[in-house]
Amino acid sequence: MSIRPRKRVETKVSQVQAYDTIIRPIVTEKSSLSSENGQVSFVVRNDATKPEIKDSIEMLFDVKVVAVNTLITK
Repeated sequence: MSIRPRKRVETKVSQVQAYDTIIRPIVTEKSSLSSENGQVSFVVRNDATKPEIKDSIEMLFDVKVVAVNTLITK
């Protein structure tokens, strides 16, 4: 079985949308341990997509995002 590479989704996020996408950082013991490995945790809008989250983080913090992992909790 071959795996096809996905097409790059181009998104344009304005600065206002970037601030609306990222709600707040998560500051817990577990997230502090993961920050030693260069990972940062944020609470984001429920309807935000991974490309929107990536573009928002890159715009607001001037960093290169390698991957976005999401988790939906109650």
